[in-house]
Amino acid sequence: MPRSHRAIKRLRVSLLVAALAGLFIASFAANFRESPFVHIGDIKPSMSFSTLRVRGTLETDARQLRDGGVFYRINDGTGRLPVFLAQPPAEPLPLAGSLVAVEGTLGLGVGTALRMSVQSTDKITVMPEAFISDFRLSAITAEQEGERITAYGRAAEVRHPGVGSKVPHRITLSDPGGSLEVVHWFSPDWPVEVGDRLEIRGTVDLYKERVQLKVWRPDDIRPYSGR
Repeated sequence: MPRSHRAIKRLRVSLLVAALAGLFIASFAANFRESPFVHIGDIKPSMSFSTLRVRGTLETDARQLRDGGVFYRINDGTGRLPVFLAQPPAEPLPLAGSLVAVEGTLGLGVGTALRMSVQSTDKITVMPEAFISDFRLSAITAEQEGERITAYGRAAEVRHPGVGSKVPHRITLSDPGGSLEVVHWFSPDWPVEVGDRLEIRGTVDLYKERVQLKVWRPDDIRPYSGR
């Protein structure tokens, strides 16, 4: 075989090896690249047995079950999803209002209700609370949807639902830069009145294209005596 033919053959083999190596690296990276978060409201029964990532706020305190597992009820503003962790984490269980990110396998529970199963504690992360450092309500934007923040201001309006109503309690929090609607479904630990200076912790939510703050625990609404 002429030398030029052998050189061409070696070149073809080298190119083939390089192409296969590139495909392997791309496949390897794809397997280990984190998938994007899925809105709970977009999850369908046809997605059962698939692995998904969701992020949302705990509606209730996480609690340990009799079999040793842990139950989380997560709400991301588009829907809620029960999540079951096979074993308890080493750290204390998160409380209602905590922002949690979860990766697990989707399945069907009783009555074909959707649920997520998580086998490892490293697939559940309690995310750090965001903090609005300049104390300005106008700094809170739709891009922070799902974040847990602390907001400060004065109660400009306080509205309570009627007896038996499913409408939430509402507080309009204001400061010199703007205002923020706060919603909750419980009676505060103390009566909030117009003019009160408040420190409120909650989850940023987008409702009808308006930013609001959802509050999950009574002790997340408290008087503010700082600057």
